[in-house]
Amino acid sequence: VLGDRPWPTAEFYWEEQNKKQQYLVAENRLSMIDGTLMIDIRGWQHGYLDPRCPLRAAKKLGFPAHNMTLTQRDRRNPDGVSYTLAASERDLNPIWEKLTLAEREIDPSFGAWGGRETVGGSSWNHASNLSPEQVIAIASQ
Repeated sequence: VLGDRPWPTAEFYWEEQNKKQQYLVAENRLSMIDGTLMIDIRGWQHGYLDPRCPLRAAKKLGFPAHNMTLTQRDRRNPDGVSYTLAASERDLNPIWEKLTLAEREIDPSFGAWGGRETVGGSSWNHASNLSPEQVIAIASQ
């Protein structure tokens, strides 16, 4: 028991996450761009989104198999968007420098993309200047 409330059960957790899958579909937040699952959660008003929810929703929608996902979200201070790129079957480490160089061609003061072998994202300190299509094109090289 945490405070005066019990921890949520797994059943309750997934009931809530299943509702969020429905929001993803109803709000048209999933799309495919050149074989990459694009997840747009800008303006998301439904609380924590388990990373498995978009994958489950995409499967229910009949989207084709994919090995990369790109999540776009709002960022504040500075305003703009940030991205999380994930891949299941490739090493993304060589991609971070390419994405950073593309950002710095637009804004030389941009921080850096970075992450691990299977997941990472745009700078925490700067909004991204790249469109989802640009990110996916660079990541797909």
